Amino acid sequence: MATVEDSPEPLKALARKIPPETRDHLGPAELRFRVEAASALFDQAAYSDEREAKRLRREGERYLMAVSFKAYVVTASMLSDELKAARKRGDTGAERETGERLEDFMKRNPQPVLERAGNGEDVSAVLAELMQEQSAAKRPRFRWFRRS
Repeated sequence: MATVEDSPEPLKALARKIPPETRDHLGPAELRFRVEAASALFDQAAYSDEREAKRLRREGERYLMAVSFKAYVVTASMLSDELKAARKRGDTGAERETGERLEDFMKRNPQPVLERAGNGEDVSAVLAELMQEQSAAKRPRFRWFRRS
C-alpha cells in the first residue's frame, strides 16, 4: 500500500528501514505517523545523555520494526481473548504466560496511531485508510445481477 515515496523527503531514509513486508501493509498516513514518531525519538536522542539516547534510539527502532496497526489490533485482540479464557478457566499459569506474551507484544510493537489518539491528536486519516481497506475487502468480485 504505502511506498517510501509517500514519506516527506527528510524522512524517506527512515521509511526505507521499515521492513518491506510491513511497509506493504501500511497506508500512507500510517507510514507518515510511524516515521514522524521515530524521527522525533531520534532527534531527542541527539540531545540526551548517553543512557537516555540509547533508550530513545531503541524505541525509535521499535517504531520502525513494529507490525502494522491492523496486525497489532488483530494480534492484541487474540491474545486478550486467550487471557480472558485462561482467567475464566482459573488457569493461573496460562493466564500469566498469556499476559506476559501480550505485554511483550505491546512493548515490541509500539503504535504511534494509538499514542497520538491518546494525546488527543486527529488520527482519522489512518482510521479512514483501514476502513477503506476493509470495505474494499468486503466488495464482491463478481456482479451477480446486471441491470437491464
